[in-house]
Amino acid sequence: MANLSTSMGPTPLILLNAIKLDEGRYHSLGGNYHHVQYLAEALAQRPEIRLKVLCDEYTEGPLSNHLPRELLVKVLLKRGGVIAADRAVVRAVRDLRPDLYHRPTGQLPFFKLGVPAVATIADLNYLHLPTSPLKRLYKKLSYRHTVKVADWITCVSRYTRREVIKYLRADPERTTVIYHGANQLPAKGAQLNPAWGERFWVTFGHQSHKNAEAAVLALDRRPDDESLVVVGESTHIDEVVRPLAARYGVLFRTHFVGRVDAATLRAIYERALGLLFLSRFEGFGLPVVEAMSLGCPVISSDACSLPEIVSNGGMVYSPDDVISVAKGMERLVTQSWYRENLIQAGREQAATFSWSRAADETVKVYQRVLNPSGSDSK
Repeated sequence: MANLSTSMGPTPLILLNAIKLDEGRYHSLGGNYHHVQYLAEALAQRPEIRLKVLCDEYTEGPLSNHLPRELLVKVLLKRGGVIAADRAVVRAVRDLRPDLYHRPTGQLPFFKLGVPAVATIADLNYLHLPTSPLKRLYKKLSYRHTVKVADWITCVSRYTRREVIKYLRADPERTTVIYHGANQLPAKGAQLNPAWGERFWVTFGHQSHKNAEAAVLALDRRPDDESLVVVGESTHIDEVVRPLAARYGVLFRTHFVGRVDAATLRAIYERALGLLFLSRFEGFGLPVVEAMSLGCPVISSDACSLPEIVSNGGMVYSPDDVISVAKGMERLVTQSWYRENLIQAGREQAATFSWSRAADETVKVYQRVLNPSGSDSK
């Protein structure tokens, strides 16, 4: 690899942003937080760079369980919004003087940073999903600004890269794909509720576009000894999915389990007949990778990034084709040879996604930005 001599010496200092990753009134840490955590852990092992991780009052504690304390730089945001977060980033850049700043979960600050910057874009969901006019306007402006000022854009799928180039007019030569790895679920799963039965499917309902209602409709076409576990909490579950299950007479075998911890999620994947991931929109689709890695057969929608992430490791249908989904469920239950072949194909596909690989490819991007004339710039 190229020698990255910079003003800071032979080993460049990278500032990785891990602030504003909490969600909701309880400030829970979801997918974005874990993506940053796993990437930071992998990057911390790379000798080509020095790493500092910008954290806040909600991410400092969890990150300190996975990273050396000396890598963490804490800022106090409290109830500060986007502008407060942007200013915190600018102050950190001014104080730490990194060679490069990386935002692995979204937009760059509107304020000038004065150092090279890399931004990772997971999706452009504001173009496709319902949101408030003000939020849509902010995202439109902030993503366009990000593409304009970033030295490099990474995307989590080929689908997202196409969207970024098409709608934000990003430079294709400086917009590359770096896939996420799979979440590292505990080695041993938890005990499950026996009320779910021995033959259950799993789906997600924490967001309306996850389309849990399609899984309910597919369950209606399955025998009464099969049930459905719906993971997540949302008003959509309460107002749409649960009433739908009642209307179709499958409420007694549809189990709404809310948020689950990582150990329980692993046990669900390992025991389920399969994952029904019939989402209408995904920038990546982490649950399908998690499921495939643990030997849980996947029935996925064909929306957005999912066909490229699932590939031949699962069954892929239109999110509205409930009849085909139900037939796929039947095949997984009755054809053991097909089930085993799909499980093996799923494991092989999941193995192509790793945080070590993501870190390798991320470091190569840093190299291209910091040393564009070097051997790694091609």
